[in-house]
Amino acid sequence: MLDTLELFLLFLLTLALLARLLGLWLLPLAQGRAPACVATADRWLLKAFGLKPDAQEGWRDYALSVLLFHVLAFVFLTAVLLAQGHLPGNPAGLAGVPLVTALHTAASFVSGTAWQAYAPETTLSLLSQAIGIGVAEFVSTASCIAVAFVVMRGFALSATNVLGNFWVDLLRILIWVLFPLCTLYAVFLLVMGVPQAWLGPVEVVSAAGREVTQLIGPVASSEAVKTIGTIGAGLFGANSAHPVANPSAGVNFAATVGMLLIPVALTHTFGKLTGDPKEGRSLRWAMWLLFALALFSFVHDEISAGDFLAQYGIDARGFMTEGKDSRFGLAHTALFTVTSIASGTGAVNNLLDTLAPGAGMVLILLMLTGGVFESSGAGFCSVSVYIVLAVFVAGLMIGRAPEYLGKRIGVSTIKLAASAMLVIPVVALTGLIVTLLSPIAQEAVANPGAHGYTEILYAWASVASNNGSAMGGLDTSSPFFEIGLGLAMIAGRVGLLGFLLALAGDVGLERRSPHTKGALVTNGPLFAVFLAFVILLFGALTYLPLMALGSAAEQLEYFVL
Repeated sequence: MLDTLELFLLFLLTLALLARLLGLWLLPLAQGRAPACVATADRWLLKAFGLKPDAQEGWRDYALSVLLFHVLAFVFLTAVLLAQGHLPGNPAGLAGVPLVTALHTAASFVSGTAWQAYAPETTLSLLSQAIGIGVAEFVSTASCIAVAFVVMRGFALSATNVLGNFWVDLLRILIWVLFPLCTLYAVFLLVMGVPQAWLGPVEVVSAAGREVTQLIGPVASSEAVKTIGTIGAGLFGANSAHPVANPSAGVNFAATVGMLLIPVALTHTFGKLTGDPKEGRSLRWAMWLLFALALFSFVHDEISAGDFLAQYGIDARGFMTEGKDSRFGLAHTALFTVTSIASGTGAVNNLLDTLAPGAGMVLILLMLTGGVFESSGAGFCSVSVYIVLAVFVAGLMIGRAPEYLGKRIGVSTIKLAASAMLVIPVVALTGLIVTLLSPIAQEAVANPGAHGYTEILYAWASVASNNGSAMGGLDTSSPFFEIGLGLAMIAGRVGLLGFLLALAGDVGLERRSPHTKGALVTNGPLFAVFLAFVILLFGALTYLPLMALGSAAEQLEYFVL
């Protein structure tokens, strides 16, 4: 237990230091300008692309630009996958990806979900992985951060209807944030033994002494993009459980820090942007409170499940390590898994199907509530929705009009926040109902009963929240699932970003005024606790009936009945 606490403490300290530094670097970008040290290069860069930083957009124009960008990225990735067999960089001689799978994959990566309904090693060429999947992951992350900047500006600026320029924000985020971060992380991975090559399938000797065929491609760069960008997919079907992609406990630990680096840094940026760093600090406290609760629950459920079996003479250690990498153990597995789901990354270093029912329920609730930190950029966007709801509830409790950062929260703002909050559950529950009523879908469930239901719920919660992780036992390779899950990914992405941009535009029109006496103080620990409570109240408790049919029923079945 002491080693586990030391690991968690080291994780928090490392992340706190790096996120603070990155938050300061992101501040001028959120303000609509480049950092001073690269200002000259930034001007030349924008001029080369024909962009004018002073060409500001309202939220509607910004939203149209975001939509157009996603459409162009979708078309590009689909074309690359379909033409794969006729393009270079294909040492294995793989044919083009089937149309339905190509459309599903394009929807998956453009939306930032990274749900893989195929075996990457035997389906995609190295070129498709690099310029198709890699580029899609890169730009998807950048667009999400850009939307986060818009939401920040909406709260921080006073009485304005212009919130920036999407194409300028996108280019600056790509060049001055993601490219240097991913490059540094890729170099770190190279030093730690992760390969970066262009060899394709080669014969190697495994740790067990057997000759196996192993794909050796741009692994380090792929892992860097998926980790920093919180996308989650990789060159291997085994994902972060693959020893080539995740060769040591040091790499595994660095990945946990990388997945939360940008989401946490954005809270620092927000505090500086509003002129009160305490505002960003209160958000972090709320996020960390929920994160700690999820992590504690996950570890407790895994340990208690093992203790229960030990009463009957069953090796509890075998239960706790089933589906987990023996190199890492429970502490590293728990930290990686909770971090991955809470950040919306969806990368896995273990078999989620083997988790204790309570631990699986924790992961589902994290996704359905927006993931606490949710992906790069979206984490701040998700929590901003709950901020509006929290100050509204607080206003009802104290009998005053709700306000946040000196801005009155009106009826339209509340409606937009509630609509944004409902996107994930509506998409997930619609998919769940259709699946349960469809005979074709039911045939894909290998595990009957409560666990099979949990697998279906997990899948739809994952795609609706653009997470991308999955439990085993559910065959999603049929056209029914490829089309249905693809539509759910797009709906979850476009719906959430659309309502968030509308929310930013609505809030931005409000004039900031001095904090009024009697209004809720939002920059202290009390608000952090209250915000966490509201997230649990409006988020987690909403899904208790669903959990009762799935994970909760499994818990009773295994450990009570």
